[in-house]
Amino acid sequence: MTKKNETRLGRVRLVSIVMPAYNAEAHLGEALASVLAQTHGNMEVLLMDNASTDGTAEIARKVNDPRLRTIRNTETVPFELNIERGLKETRGDYVAVYHADDVYEPDIVERQVDYLERIREAVAVFTAANEIDEHNKPIRLRPTPPEFLGPDAETQSYDFQQIFKAILRHYNFLVTPTAMVRGDLYRNLPEAWPQEEAYGNSSDLNVWLGLLMTGPVGILPEPLIHYRIHQGQLTSQRLALQVGEDDIFGLLQRYAALPEVAAWMEPRDWRRLDLLKHRDRCSRAIKLIVLERAEEARKLLGPAERKVLAAALSEIPVDGTRTFFKWWLLGLGLYWTARVPVGERKRVGRLLDRFWNGAE
Repeated sequence: MTKKNETRLGRVRLVSIVMPAYNAEAHLGEALASVLAQTHGNMEVLLMDNASTDGTAEIARKVNDPRLRTIRNTETVPFELNIERGLKETRGDYVAVYHADDVYEPDIVERQVDYLERIREAVAVFTAANEIDEHNKPIRLRPTPPEFLGPDAETQSYDFQQIFKAILRHYNFLVTPTAMVRGDLYRNLPEAWPQEEAYGNSSDLNVWLGLLMTGPVGILPEPLIHYRIHQGQLTSQRLALQVGEDDIFGLLQRYAALPEVAAWMEPRDWRRLDLLKHRDRCSRAIKLIVLERAEEARKLLGPAERKVLAAALSEIPVDGTRTFFKWWLLGLGLYWTARVPVGERKRVGRLLDRFWNGAE
């Protein structure tokens, strides 16, 4: 940490970094190096080895740094439970859960601590992220929504209503492995907001929305993490595992039904939630085409395609014509794909998937 910040803060806050790891040998060394190279001067790093069977433990043993402590499970436990065990071991004023395959900018911890010291009402702070592949090749920027940008972005905090409305407009934009939370609050998260199986791949968002019920959060718009997307995530996992409705919708509807939330939900918010559902159906239809299940894709969409275009059209004054034309091109592509020879559908489906889910 800089001497200027040390003087202003009075003392250098202890930051606890929890890093869950399971068979993480491919990228663990790079991830640990980026965390231990932080400019912030007072940290502890807890590597939570979830009974790995590869070289994870050996890589950790070779790191000669007193700030690193490895805790190894005797048997593999669910991912969330491994994190909870790590949180209970932390002592820091601030706590973050970083991934064992991501790469962190050297000032992310210092920047986040500085924010939480200045914005005392904030309970947590996130950042934007750059996506990279397994070879460190850039994929795309995960941008911060425009309503959270501006010259004063790093001094602002945002409450539940602001974040929830933005999620309805942009989908989930909170990058989980960038979150830094006030220590006492984070250590109590498992008891306060249990990971419910019903929310599946949105269990992290369930935690953040519960956290927002206690206070506002900050979003640093600069990408301070290189978030790794593996090839398996881009192909088989994303295509084969996500042909059902995304777990996020059950979560969003649960919160929208709360009396204190329903009181300020506007017709436009409900319309945006509906638009997100149609967007999800289009994405699932593409995946079904790639999996050579075109008939299922047609049944999934049906007359909903017209609703998609109508909903997108209603958003033009807010999101610009680009949103509408992206939807229109997707609908045209799906219509055409259903009529090309069966042997060509898989190739066309992959092109649509790249268009829909690839770089903006």
